[in-house]
Amino acid sequence: MISFNTCAALMKQAGVNLSKVSKDTGIPLASLCDWQRGRSVPKAEKLLAIARYFGVSVEYIMTGKDPVKVRSVPEAALEAGEEINKKPALFRLYEAAKDLPDYDVEVLRKLAVYLAERKQ
Repeated sequence: MISFNTCAALMKQAGVNLSKVSKDTGIPLASLCDWQRGRSVPKAEKLLAIARYFGVSVEYIMTGKDPVKVRSVPEAALEAGEEINKKPALFRLYEAAKDLPDYDVEVLRKLAVYLAERKQ
């Protein structure tokens, strides 16, 4: 389960409460409260909205490790991230691949390029 602790720490650091996060992100307050109480976990698109709101990566929201400022990420990468988060199969693939060694990630990248070229 994805802990609410990281979000709570970010809220404290930013000086905002759940109501403000809800209003600014468009995420229903009830959804945030359920996450806070451990009743549910936000879906990928909500995690992305929360990460963008605080200027950190989705991975940081999920794990509390290695905060990365997404404001420095190129727009194309953000769009790719949005696509990954819209499609559960891609999100699962991303989750499985993020801990792979660089060499294996490069092999997957080459495979994706090959498949895209073949499809055209």
